[in-house]
Amino acid sequence: MLGIVLPGIREIRAPLAAGTLLLISAYLLLYDSAHTVVAGDRISPALQSVYDALGRTGLLVAAAVAAYLVGTVVTRTLSRSTRLRQVALVPHITTGTYRTATRKPRLLAWQAPFSRPSLARVVRLCEERKLPTETVLAEIVLSGGKRLLVANRDLYADYDRLQAEAELRLAIVPPALLLAVAMTLQVPAALSVEIGAVALVAVIGVMVLGDAQAILRDAHSMYAHMVADGVVSTPTLDRDPDHALPTDIEPEPD
Repeated sequence: MLGIVLPGIREIRAPLAAGTLLLISAYLLLYDSAHTVVAGDRISPALQSVYDALGRTGLLVAAAVAAYLVGTVVTRTLSRSTRLRQVALVPHITTGTYRTATRKPRLLAWQAPFSRPSLARVVRLCEERKLPTETVLAEIVLSGGKRLLVANRDLYADYDRLQAEAELRLAIVPPALLLAVAMTLQVPAALSVEIGAVALVAVIGVMVLGDAQAILRDAHSMYAHMVADGVVSTPTLDRDPDHALPTDIEPEPD
């Protein structure tokens, strides 16, 4: 709903959330050093003049911009690494043993980028066209939805929503764990309490990551079904004359 009311909120919320958590963590970890500098009056006149000019409100705006920039780097890095990890799993889920097994390996099933029905449809399509299945599946994972945006904007909106939800969850878990560590270092408590607090955040983080994996699986499976239905194509399928895009749709350059 927020993505409709406030255009672009999906694009900024993950970087902003991740960057804010990281900056708060850095402040807590460096609090003693920063307090020593301020108490010792070792702030340069230039920095003092900037603080006087901006004021508290200006500093908050500057901090928000800094948080967004830092969060953008973190979010893109995590998103890219997640996609590459999922591509590395493709050879393991395209084997007949995995697709037909009654009980799938739990860890592999948890990380699998495609549901079994969507995977079966793409595998069948590639077998009929005599195309490399692993390549087509990898292209779906790495697509980012650009081709779908051209082919069908309504379906792209659903796909983009799923991707944004997963990106948000992936982006906040590492900074949240770091924040938990930083807070335990600043709060006087027994060692067992501190370890328990960090462990609790870690467990919650694993659950959030599992939710993110499930949402990504839904997004990739949705895209795979649309590929099987001929709604959208991939670079490999474009080279197959039996599965070309409609003439009124220009494929993106490879």
